[in-house]
Amino acid sequence: MLLLIATSAFADIRFYRINKQGQQYRIELVRNSAKPGCHSFTKARKVFRVAQVRFAYCEVYSSRQCELDSILSARWTGKRGNRVEHEGSVTQLTPGAMWVLADQANVKVRSWRCEN
Repeated sequence: MLLLIATSAFADIRFYRINKQGQQYRIELVRNSAKPGCHSFTKARKVFRVAQVRFAYCEVYSSRQCELDSILSARWTGKRGNRVEHEGSVTQLTPGAMWVLADQANVKVRSWRCEN
């Protein structure tokens, strides 16, 4: 139990997929999800929503190695609160769990970059 409490204090990025019934589920076994820097999936993953905690920002890419010309935009779909500045699509995803890449569809993601 103590390990779970201590682990929750670390930064992390999480990826979610949506199925044909509109149900979202977390993509498990993402290597290096708690480490800053550029990381690539071993193969492209279909992603609907991104959540990140305790990083300054994260970016997701459609190509490997975080190539700038392949950066993907996301839209904040959570409560507005302090996110008034995110009125459209953005490429730098600040901490939060409701960053949607496309409405009711999965988008191929091959890499991501997170910074502290």
